Amino acid sequence: MFRTWGRTGKTRKWFVAWVVTGAAVMFAFAATASAETPKGDHQPYLHGYNVNQLKGWSPETDRFAKFFRSRIPLAERIPAFAATQANPALSAEPQVMNLSADYDKEAFFEAYRYNDSFSRNLLNFWQYTDIYGSWHGLPVDGSSETQREFGVINLPNPAYTDAAHKNGVLSLGGWFWPRAGQNFTDWVEKKPDGSFPVADKMIEMAEYFGFDGYFINQEASISSDNAKKLMEMLKYMHAKAPAGFHLQWYDSLSVSGSISYQNGFNDRNAPWIVDNGVPVNNSIFMNYAWNDTRLTSANTYAKSLGLDPYKVLFAGTENDKYGYNPPYDPRLIFPQGKPAKSGWALFGTDMVWNKAPNKFDPNAQDEVFRRERVYWSGPNQDPTRTGRTLTTGCSPYPDAGVPNNPTEYRCWDGVAHFIPERSVIGSYPFVTNFNTGHGTAFFLNGEPSSAKEWNNAGIQDILPSWQWWAKSSGAGNPLSASFDYTTAYDGGSSLKVSGTLDATNPTDLRLYKTKLNVTQDVNLSLTYKVNTAGPTHMKVGLIFEDAPNQIEYVDVGSSPNTGWNTKTMQLGNYSGRTIATIGLHFESDTSSAYTMHIGQLAVTKGSSAVPAAPTNFTLDASYVKDNQAELYVSWNFNAQDVGYYELSRIAPNAKKEVIGRVMDEVFYVKSLERVGTETQTKLQLVAVSKDGTRSQAAETIMKWTEGNPDPEPKPSVQVDLSGYFTVDGFSTEANKKDGNYDNGSWSYAADLVPAELKYDGADYKFGSFADGAKNVLVPQGQTIPLTKGKYASLRFLGTSVSKKNPGTFKINYADGTSTSIELTLEDWCASDITGQHVALTLDHRHNSFQGSDQTKQNYIFAYYLTTDPGKEVVSLTLPSDAYMRIMALTLMPQEGNTGVPVSGIQLDQTTVSLKTGDTLALKATVTPEDATDKKVTWSSSAADIVRVDEQGVLTALKAGTATVTAAVAEVSASAQVTVVPHESEGVTAVVYAPESVKSKEEFTVNIGIGNSTDSFMAQDLVVQYAADKFSYVDVKSLVNGVNVLKTVHDPAGKIRLILASEGTDHASTAGVDIISLRFRALEVASNQSGTVGTLQYTLADAEGKEVEAARVTKTIHVTVGLTGDFNHDGKVSIGDLAMMAAHYGKNTQSLDWNQVKKFDMNEDGVIDILDLAALAKLLIP
Repeated sequence: MFRTWGRTGKTRKWFVAWVVTGAAVMFAFAATASAETPKGDHQPYLHGYNVNQLKGWSPETDRFAKFFRSRIPLAERIPAFAATQANPALSAEPQVMNLSADYDKEAFFEAYRYNDSFSRNLLNFWQYTDIYGSWHGLPVDGSSETQREFGVINLPNPAYTDAAHKNGVLSLGGWFWPRAGQNFTDWVEKKPDGSFPVADKMIEMAEYFGFDGYFINQEASISSDNAKKLMEMLKYMHAKAPAGFHLQWYDSLSVSGSISYQNGFNDRNAPWIVDNGVPVNNSIFMNYAWNDTRLTSANTYAKSLGLDPYKVLFAGTENDKYGYNPPYDPRLIFPQGKPAKSGWALFGTDMVWNKAPNKFDPNAQDEVFRRERVYWSGPNQDPTRTGRTLTTGCSPYPDAGVPNNPTEYRCWDGVAHFIPERSVIGSYPFVTNFNTGHGTAFFLNGEPSSAKEWNNAGIQDILPSWQWWAKSSGAGNPLSASFDYTTAYDGGSSLKVSGTLDATNPTDLRLYKTKLNVTQDVNLSLTYKVNTAGPTHMKVGLIFEDAPNQIEYVDVGSSPNTGWNTKTMQLGNYSGRTIATIGLHFESDTSSAYTMHIGQLAVTKGSSAVPAAPTNFTLDASYVKDNQAELYVSWNFNAQDVGYYELSRIAPNAKKEVIGRVMDEVFYVKSLERVGTETQTKLQLVAVSKDGTRSQAAETIMKWTEGNPDPEPKPSVQVDLSGYFTVDGFSTEANKKDGNYDNGSWSYAADLVPAELKYDGADYKFGSFADGAKNVLVPQGQTIPLTKGKYASLRFLGTSVSKKNPGTFKINYADGTSTSIELTLEDWCASDITGQHVALTLDHRHNSFQGSDQTKQNYIFAYYLTTDPGKEVVSLTLPSDAYMRIMALTLMPQEGNTGVPVSGIQLDQTTVSLKTGDTLALKATVTPEDATDKKVTWSSSAADIVRVDEQGVLTALKAGTATVTAAVAEVSASAQVTVVPHESEGVTAVVYAPESVKSKEEFTVNIGIGNSTDSFMAQDLVVQYAADKFSYVDVKSLVNGVNVLKTVHDPAGKIRLILASEGTDHASTAGVDIISLRFRALEVASNQSGTVGTLQYTLADAEGKEVEAARVTKTIHVTVGLTGDFNHDGKVSIGDLAMMAAHYGKNTQSLDWNQVKKFDMNEDGVIDILDLAALAKLLIP
C-alpha cells in the first residue's frame, strides 16, 4: 500500500543568487523558478523518532520542538443544511479521511513549518475532509543524510494542523512499521505498573505539539506475542488519551501478527477496533480491494457491533498511484439514490501537485490549481455539476497493479459528487482575505510588503465552500472565479471575478456556507478593487435559513477609484434571521471587460476587541553572515483575542516589511537582509485579532555587529578498544599472509584503509596494522567502560563475516537503567548493501593462506546506537556472536548550547506582604556566577493583584494573593505575595502618569480602579489637571465593552467622564487600566511641575450601589532647555547618569516605559549604552 513513505527521492540542486534589498525574510525569494533557497544553517526542521528518542522525549531534549507546535484549537463545525448544499441529495453523515503529504513529501531534511517558495502543495479544499492524516516519512534527528534512518513516529506539520483545525478537521500524526534497524519488542514494552512508555509518550507528544491522534500503519508481520502486546498497548492508549483523541488503524495486520489485508471489515480485523467490548482504535482505513459484497458485509457487521459505519469504516481509494482513475469504483461506496456503505479514505490527494508537470515552476501552478479543482469539484470544476464525463477505460477495471491512464481526469467523479461541503462559519467575527497560504509576494493593506515567494499553510484563511459555484441567470456564460496571486489585500492572494459582463449573463457566485444569527449590530464589509471607477455592478447575495430558495441582495454601489475600497453594510434589517449562504452577484446592462478583485470579506458583530500588546519580545539569537542574518525570536504567548502574531522589520525608510505570521510564541527568520550599511534593524511584533484588529507594537533591536557566532562543532570521542582486540583482520601488500579477519583466511587490504577515518561527522581510529597486531574485536558479551557523559549516539565500525547477523547491544546509564538496541550486522562482502551506512568500500582483499589478492568488493559499515538524551552513558554491553566484528567505536556528543548551564536561582525574599499601591523590587541571584545565559523572566500568577515588570519590581494593585516566579532556562524560584488594603482605605483610584515630560510634549495618563474585589457597571469620574501647565487633548477607553458615553471639558482644568459597560461580561474591576487621557505639556521657560489626578470618582455596581473611590494625584515635571536634567536640580550631573543607569535595558515593552522613556535619549525604543554615552558627553563636553 504505502510503498512510497520514506523512499529515497531524487537529489535536486538549486542555483541561488542572493540580492540585498530592503525586504526581510520568511518570504525570501526562490532565485530560480523551481524551489526555495537552500536550508538555513540554523533552520529548524521536522524529523522522525525511533524508539529510544521517543521513550526519552521531552520538549527540552528535542532541539526544535518549540518551533513545531500548533496552538490553534479545533473549530466546531455547523450542522448540515441540505437546502443550500451544492447537491441537496447528499448525506452529510459519511466521514472522509484524507491521508496526504504536506508541502513536499520528498523533502526529508527540509521539512519546514514555513519557507520561501510559492510552488508547494497547499490544500484548498478542507471543506470535504473530516480527518487529515500526515503522510510524510522523516529521518530521525541525527540521521545520516546519505544513509537515512527513518522514524516510526512522525508528527504532522503544525502549519497543516493549524489549517485543519481552523476548518474543523482532526490532524493525525503517523506510525509506520517496518523501519530498518529497530526492534519491535522495544515499541510495545510494558512496565511492571502496567504502563506502556511508548503510548504515554505518544499522548504527551500529541498534547504538546497540538495534534489529535495517530494513523497506525502496521505493514509488516510481527510475532504473535508482539501482536498481543500491540493490541494491549493500543487499548491502554485509547483509555488514557484525552477526549477527542483519535486512532485510525490501517487494515493490514491480523491479530496473530501476520499481514492479512481484509479489504473490508469482518471478524478478522474487527478486534483492532473493539476487542471483546474494549475499544482499541477509533476507526479503520479499509484496504483498497473492496467490492460491493465486502462493503455491504462491512456495513452490516459494524452495525452488529454497535459501530457507526460512517465514522468507523473508511473504504480506501488510492490516488497516489492510480491518479484520477483508480481501479475500484467509489460509486460502490456511494450507490446513487441509496445510503452510503461507509466513510471514505483518500490516499495521496497531494498527487494534484506532486504528479503535476513542472510542479516547482511558479509559472506552472495554474495547472496544479486546475488539477486540484478537478479532484475535489469534478471534471467540470463546479460542485453543482459533478460526475465523470467519460466512461470508456474508467473504473471499475481489474487491478493488475499498474495505473490505467492516471491523468484522465474525466474518469473521476469528484469528491463533491459524493460528499457535501462542511463549514465552521457559525460565529462572529468571520473574516477572510482569500489567502491560500502561499504567494509570489506578500501584501499588507493592499500594498506589496515583500516581493518574495513564501508558503505558510498555518496562516491560510477559511476558503470558499464552493470552488466554483457560479451561475448565470441569462443565456450567456457566467463570470469566472479564481484565486489571483498578482494582487491581494492581505496575504498572498485575492478572489478574482472576471469575464465579459453584459445583460446576457447576470452572475450569482456562491462563496460560503454559514450559520450566522443576525442581530442589530451585525455588519458585513467588502474590500474590493474594480478595473473601472463608477458603478461596481456588484451586490452581496445572502440566503437565509427561513427562505433557502431566495437571495437577498445588498448593493455595493459605486467605486470612487480603481484602487482598494471598503464598503460596510449594516445587516440590522435582517435581525432575527440566520444567514445560510454568503455570495456575490454581478449584473450590467452594458457590455464590458470586467475584472473585480475581492481582498477581504468580513462579517462582524459589535465593537472589536483590541488584543493586549505582546510582552517579553526577545531576540534570542542572531547569526550574521555577510549582509544576511538568521534570527530566533520569542515572546510570551497569550491566546486571548489573538488570531495570530505578526513579525515585521522597520526599514530605514520607515516602511514596514512583514517577515511572517504565526500563532505561537517563537519564530525563526531564515534571512533578514541588511539594508545598505545600517548598523541595527528594528523588529516589531503585534498581536492581531480574528477580525484584524491590531495591538500596540512591541519592539526590539537586532544589531548587525552582535551576531551569535556559530559554535565550533563538538568533536566525537574515540574509544580505545586495543585491550579488547583479539583478531588480526588487516594485512599489507608487503605481507599478505598476515591477518585472518573471517577465520577463513581472508583479511582486509590494510593499504586501502586509512589509520583514521571520518564518516558522517564521526571520527574513527583503527588499531595497528603492523604484522601480527590485533585490531578487531569479536563481541563475546563484554561490557566496555565509556567516558561518562550525555551523548547523541554511540557509533562503531564493523561487519558480519557470515551473512547477516543480529544481536542486542545494551547502553548502560549512570542511573542504573539501560537501553537495548537490536542491530543486524551485514556481511563484509555482501552483494546487496541496500540500507547500509557504507563507511569504506575496498576493491580487493587478501588471502593469508595463499598470500594472494582477490578482486572482490568488500566493505566496512558504520552502525548507530541512539542514546536516551537525558541520561549519562557509562558503558556499552556487546552481544555474544562469533560472526560479528568491530574495529572502532566513537561517542557522538549532543548538539546544542556549549555554554555553562544554570544550576539554581534564589530570591532575596520568598514571602512578601504589601499594601495596595506599594512597590517592591525582588532580587534574583543566578548560580553559577559564570552561567552563560542568566536572563531572568518574571511572571505573576495573578497580574490583576500584583504586577511584576522585567526587572522584578512588584506593584500591588488590589487585595489578594499571588505567586511571583523568576525563571532562567528550566530553573525557577517563587515568592508568595499577599496584598492587603491600607487600614483607612476603601476603593481607590489608580493613576499611571509619567514622572516628567518635555515642554510641548504629548503624554498619556491612564486611570483604573484599585483595592476592590467588586465589579462596576457605571462610572462618574472628574479628572483635575493643572491647566497652566497642560492642555487636554482627548480620552479613550482601554477596555473592550466599556464605553465613554459623555465627556464634558472645562478648560479651567476639569474633565467629567461618564462610562458604562456593555453587560456584566464587560464589568470594570481592579487591576486594569480603564481609560487613557491624552495631554500636551504647554511651553514653559523653565523647569516646572503640575498635577493630574482624580477629583471625584463615583462607581456603581449591577445593583445600583454607589461607592466613592479615594482621590489620587500625580505630580509631573515639565522640563525645558537642559537636556539630561532628570532630577530637576538645574544641572546635568552624575546624579542624572545614575538615574539612567538604574533603568538600563528597559524598552517599549517595559511596564513602566511611560515613566522611564525620558532616559531614551536617542529615541530608539531602548535604554542602552548609546544613551549612557550621550549623557556622559553632556557631563564632559
